[in-house]
Amino acid sequence: MNASGFRKIALLIENQLSKDAWVRTRLEGKYLSFHATDTGKNVNHRLFAYNSFGHVEKAGGPWLALNFGVGIRFSRIEEIIDEKINRPSSTVEPTRISLMGRIPDDTLYLGQFYLIDLSSDKKIEGGIDSLGRLYYEYLEPLRKIMRSESCFDDPFFYPEHDYGILGWELRRAAYYSATLDTESFASYVSRLKNRVYDYESGLGDDASLAAQTARRMLGDLRAFIVAVEQ
Repeated sequence: MNASGFRKIALLIENQLSKDAWVRTRLEGKYLSFHATDTGKNVNHRLFAYNSFGHVEKAGGPWLALNFGVGIRFSRIEEIIDEKINRPSSTVEPTRISLMGRIPDDTLYLGQFYLIDLSSDKKIEGGIDSLGRLYYEYLEPLRKIMRSESCFDDPFFYPEHDYGILGWELRRAAYYSATLDTESFASYVSRLKNRVYDYESGLGDDASLAAQTARRMLGDLRAFIVAVEQ
């Protein structure tokens, strides 16, 4: 599928989202993105859909392999983290939630792509309709919880996202540093230290890429704790 063909699919996706809070911000090549208009102060949501895999040839095809999700940025919280751990400022969404990680595996190709049958206009439209239903069932309820910084108030809320639980722990710590009184925050940090120790112990000698990423995130979390205790 060329860029003009992807544009047709992109416009069908846009039609699925037009009744909601999304405004298209980019349609370039095989990449599509929208900006949400219903988020609270200092929160930005970006929905993305793109094709990086190309065509998939299988029975009934050809098929388009699509990745689809939402990037979420809590800008004030990121600024607090940047300042405390002397991290270069970034505009990248640190919380990126893929629809592919939440929908049933039997709807995916290779565990990470949603397939759209390109054999006819009717098949394409049916595929986009199904994608829309999956989005509103599995991803939109979670996104709505995260429209405000208040999602960090729930200590048991840990969204499943591409950057893992440690990234969320760091952002919750930054949020609490700005919202809790001194005594409550000190008590929270004490508990957080114990969790950091548990996370480190759990990694053991694991040398996998995931474990290496977790250790880098733990480093940021430890640096933040040191900074707020000074």
